Amino acid sequence: MKSLQKGHRQMTYSKIPFQPSEMQSEEVYQLPFPGAPGILKPRYPISPEENLRRTIAGEPVWIPSDTELSLFAPATVFENVTRGMVIDAKRIPPEEFGGKDYFGVEWVYVPEQRGSMVKPGNPLMEEAGEWRDKIHFPDLSSWDWEDCAKRNAPLLNQGRMIKTPLFTGFFERLVSFMDMQGALIALIDEDQQEDVKELFDRLADFYIKLIGCMRNYFHVDIVWFHDDWGSQRAPMFSYDTVEEMILPSLKKVVDAVHAMGMIFEFHSCGNIETLVPLIVKAGADLWDGQEMNDKISLSHTCKGKLTIEVEPQIRPEMTEEEIRSYIKTLLDQYAPGIALGKTFKGDPRVTPIAYEESRKKYGRLS
Repeated sequence: MKSLQKGHRQMTYSKIPFQPSEMQSEEVYQLPFPGAPGILKPRYPISPEENLRRTIAGEPVWIPSDTELSLFAPATVFENVTRGMVIDAKRIPPEEFGGKDYFGVEWVYVPEQRGSMVKPGNPLMEEAGEWRDKIHFPDLSSWDWEDCAKRNAPLLNQGRMIKTPLFTGFFERLVSFMDMQGALIALIDEDQQEDVKELFDRLADFYIKLIGCMRNYFHVDIVWFHDDWGSQRAPMFSYDTVEEMILPSLKKVVDAVHAMGMIFEFHSCGNIETLVPLIVKAGADLWDGQEMNDKISLSHTCKGKLTIEVEPQIRPEMTEEEIRSYIKTLLDQYAPGIALGKTFKGDPRVTPIAYEESRKKYGRLS
């Protein structure tokens, strides 16, 4: 037996050898996409949630996959409609995506990108200090939480962990208020920095209340927090800028998520390898980043501190033997404590193979 510590969360575990009977299941996971094939649900020796928490601590029983989660993006949290991503029993047609967010900012849905962008040319603020007069926070108690929970009961009671997105983190929110140039200047302009910090702290309080509602009404297990920090080649700002301007508010949200018993997953696009230590410092559990980053190296330096999500690079023409060989190589290259992301877009053979091979490998590791 071992005792594992990640921050204030302690776990005790023992090795669980792989049993071939685990793959003799007739159950499948159904994905929330029309025509998507079912994916084998193994006979797990422990719950996927317990395994995910062990994985975060660097000691997985198998490699977790997003097929073990139910992604839930309710229309009640109406920024999901604004941003063009709703997974709810209440169907919202794409032509209704976009519109105004919580703060009155207008977004335009772009069908080709399956996402939204702020309507250009009319920033809400020219200077960060204007936020006290121009930013009005919504009354969360007026939203139809109970009705939403009732209509989505079938989605929320599938026996899977529930993961919900929280779009538009701190930097992205500042961009939505000020446009990109104004936001980047505000982060480093000494005359605006204190205003930005106070805005971010107020936003953190709002996000914490919003997450609390989602926990109370929907029993959410994982918060998927979005805030893009990088371009294709490098971060959009320095390590010191993130540490001073964004980290305190981000950590405030992460700490609150953990206090509510949930897992915090940080989504941040771009080449941000140099900023990953700050994601660790914030206390995030998982990082959903792009494959342009050296995730192999990061998985070793972050082992037991941050779980790195990896997107399998599987081609349709690959045979099962080739997929198995690819997964074995992946497991050899990465440190224990990674997760498979975006498998719902790929081959249904990937997740069962990854489960079996990682069970065999991790069950042997001392």
